[in-house]
Amino acid sequence: MTVAVRSTWRRWLSVGAVCAGLVVGLALGGELVVRVFFPQEHLPPGIFVSDPNLGYRVARNYEGEHVTRTFTVPLRTNSLGLRDREYGPPGPDTLRIYFLGDSFIFGNRVPLEDTVTKVLERQLAGRLGSRTVEVVNGGMPGYSTVQELKFFEETVDRLQPGVVLLALCIGNDIWDNLLYVERNVIDGGGGSWRGGGGGWRARLTLLLKHSDFYLLIRRTFNAIFRGSEVEVRHQDRPAARIPDGLRLTEQAVLDMARGAWRRGAQFAVLLIPVQDRIIALDTQRDLNDRFRTFAEQHDIPVYDLRDHMPAEGESELYYTVHWTPRGHAVVADAVEGFLARNRFLDGGAAAAP
Repeated sequence: MTVAVRSTWRRWLSVGAVCAGLVVGLALGGELVVRVFFPQEHLPPGIFVSDPNLGYRVARNYEGEHVTRTFTVPLRTNSLGLRDREYGPPGPDTLRIYFLGDSFIFGNRVPLEDTVTKVLERQLAGRLGSRTVEVVNGGMPGYSTVQELKFFEETVDRLQPGVVLLALCIGNDIWDNLLYVERNVIDGGGGSWRGGGGGWRARLTLLLKHSDFYLLIRRTFNAIFRGSEVEVRHQDRPAARIPDGLRLTEQAVLDMARGAWRRGAQFAVLLIPVQDRIIALDTQRDLNDRFRTFAEQHDIPVYDLRDHMPAEGESELYYTVHWTPRGHAVVADAVEGFLARNRFLDGGAAAAP
């Protein structure tokens, strides 16, 4: 290699190093500016850990805060990884309800005492008088129904509930179940990237999701250039896959119901509606009706919350996606009425065979 060629390579390497330094500097500077002045909403790093069975889980005995420009919410979990207090065996006159679901039940954005589980607990305690009422928050952000079933099987014998409630959003969960079963933890499927699991794509996803700078750029791009395409993404997924996803969802629900019944607990499903711009109402109604037909065949009580939620404007009940404290209170009121009508509060509803 001649002196001239070596000199040219050195110049290009120098230019490349300078450019790389500028890119890194701009990225770090952008991250600092966004974190200080335009912090993005995401659950704090460390709340999720990798799990070989579930893909990921909420960390046990976690203490932290969910902080944004508009709110600060304490996040604490118990030894099971539940966003709740510790529970021993239930007393002889205790009504213990295990309320499972995803981030709606977990209570994204709201303090624990304002979640549907704790509002329902207070309301039922007032209704039942001398009986002790415990409503356990079994919400796991991002979980599919298959993951919820596995988590239920891990925890139910520790909690020994008399009633098990499962909250579903069929239009969302069928895709989560397909993703979890088909990809599982190989490349971050089923959300395993949240706990650092999966392959290199999962690890890259985790790194990017922890960057406020990246989240701002991505959300701005989506809002400007993709708009309604992002909002109706559930409608655009292949219709041919819906039966497969629905079967996975139904089987997971049936297995959970049978697990509850074997233990002498009552079981019911609550169907969660989301805003029309996320999943079209016609799509929600169709999927819910299909699921209700399945549930009736297996004697699984189902309550569709869409019959209760439209009583107020969406802005009163929802943040961008999840429920406001008012939304949690409205749902708790609806669930209390459902439990009372179906005799879940007095032991009168017999467990199915």
